Amino acid sequence: MMVLWIGVASVSLAASSSNPDVSMLKLQSDGAFVFDGVLFSVAHFDSTWKRAEQTALRPDPAAVPGTNGEWKFAGPMVTPASAQPIMLKETFQRASDRSIRVSYVADHASGVPTENFCLDLMVPVNYMAGKSVRVDEQTVDMPTQFKDVQLVVKAAKTLVLSAATGTLTIKGISRVLIQDNRKWGGSYFEARLEFSRPKGPLQHAELAVDVTYEPYVSTPVSLASVTNRAFADDKANDGQGGWSDEGSGNDLSSLPLGPLVAAGVTFDIIDPAKNRGTSCLVISQSKTHSALTQATVPVANTPTYTHLYLLHATAWTPSGSTVIGKVTTTYTDGSKSVQEIKTYREVGNWWSPSTMPNGIVGWTGTNKSAPVGLYVSHIAWKRNRFTRSPLSRQGRQRG
Repeated sequence: MMVLWIGVASVSLAASSSNPDVSMLKLQSDGAFVFDGVLFSVAHFDSTWKRAEQTALRPDPAAVPGTNGEWKFAGPMVTPASAQPIMLKETFQRASDRSIRVSYVADHASGVPTENFCLDLMVPVNYMAGKSVRVDEQTVDMPTQFKDVQLVVKAAKTLVLSAATGTLTIKGISRVLIQDNRKWGGSYFEARLEFSRPKGPLQHAELAVDVTYEPYVSTPVSLASVTNRAFADDKANDGQGGWSDEGSGNDLSSLPLGPLVAAGVTFDIIDPAKNRGTSCLVISQSKTHSALTQATVPVANTPTYTHLYLLHATAWTPSGSTVIGKVTTTYTDGSKSVQEIKTYREVGNWWSPSTMPNGIVGWTGTNKSAPVGLYVSHIAWKRNRFTRSPLSRQGRQRG
């Protein structure tokens, strides 16, 4: 098994933009949206806690999308609690290149039994585990392992949470519930922002929130002292590389050199012409592919950071989730932390990549054989303890 670790940067980012021209935002056809990896959608829970979502909303045919920076949606939310649907209207507004305003109005002709009607946020566990959320002036730590279902239940005006590459600040709320869906085998924290409405059956409800994205600050960590392969490979199976040693028909020479923003994190892709002919770190327990099984990277003269990001991929990837490496961080107080790197969780094959629970596809390209790409994975460091750390990466899977 070959583990191809390509680059490392600590903390996150500055990002690309997408329609409607807001960084790290994707607006879906039903009005739901993904903002820096967090899914926002309206949810209704009836008196038996059965769930209905806004999947039937569609763009308002009377409104031209993007006019005055607005996108409008309307449609029914079908709930098993009533023969009549909830009619929902949504207005999505671009406020700046990092912020939006979203307003909703919901009506039901006769009133539908309701336990909760909310703007529902699904946050992947790896974005928030080990970090804090801020609810008004209160800071609440999110557990790395499951402890309790309900983590926050309170009236609030502002919520600040960690996303994939930065923080999201949400204003205009009245009450928030945050729960840990790992209780039921899920891989998300869920935040429910309740609509303003009278108690009892839902007849009319409204909500308007402002959401602002603030990118993390990231600084590339140099691997120049430990790299052992180039991205280009002139001769297959000569034991010298580059990349996976499969020749020019299947290498990574299409990866651009220099600064690279991947999933919002800034990496520095090494130019092999300026670094002993090498640009990446290839680790394997099979000496056929690489004699290197581990590497230590000192991180010196940097500010205090709390997150590490890897830009990496595997080749000849085993089926199923397998531990193929570990990252050991040594802190200045002498303590250590160890993060296992698993296939189909942090990383996958470099051919035809697809997003993993803790592995966003950060870069894609092509070579002569296939579409290829690299993953960006996140490791949380101990807060307020890191100033200089050697990082040890060791491949575990034989092949």
